[in-house]
Amino acid sequence: MGSRSARMTRSPNRPAGCARRRRNAGRAAGRRPSERSAQRRRGSGPPPAATSRKRRPRGTAARRISATIRGVNALRAVCVGGGLGAPTVMAGLRRHTDDITGLIAVTDSGRSTGKVRIALDVPAPGDIRSALTVLAEGDPALVKLFSHRFATDKSEELNGMAFGNLFLAALTQQEGSFLRAVEEASRLLGIRGRVVPVTLYNTHLCAKLADGSVVEEEVNVRAPGKAPIERIYL
Repeated sequence: MGSRSARMTRSPNRPAGCARRRRNAGRAAGRRPSERSAQRRRGSGPPPAATSRKRRPRGTAARRISATIRGVNALRAVCVGGGLGAPTVMAGLRRHTDDITGLIAVTDSGRSTGKVRIALDVPAPGDIRSALTVLAEGDPALVKLFSHRFATDKSEELNGMAFGNLFLAALTQQEGSFLRAVEEASRLLGIRGRVVPVTLYNTHLCAKLADGSVVEEEVNVRAPGKAPIERIYL
């Protein structure tokens, strides 16, 4: 009697649904496997386990994304100019990209370049030679030879002459085109990138000065001691 009274005293403090849930849990636990299977077939049971998907090796997607980003962001450089400027910039860019195009002037008229232009009637090869040299990765002996300058006191024409200028002039005569000569020299030197002449004409730089006079050829246009330049043209 005492224990029953104790149970009756505690029962008002418990929610009415607790007893029902305990009874239902007991019934479910006592069901046979066939009953539980039938319940699942009727759709009232727990959902079936999710089908596992075949996973790719870790890092594959990251490597693919990284490769795509590198391809999109690859540096492509075009240098326009001549003299020492363009080759110097191209030489620095080699550390960052293989995709370098040099659009090089052919208006130089000084030193050995001027001599070759007059004697063989070709566009100025000097700046082209310099650009090819800085991008060359072929036979080191050929690259060194391409930059060689003759030193002699027996011939004023040959003294200071760059072998690469004569080489480009010879290729122009053989190929019948200055552009094809540059392309063939690029192949022989194994350059990394591309060198393109601004024009295929044997043209000269001209300047109109403030005093009304006109100066022709680059070596004279850049010379000091003349009136200010008003206009530059070819």
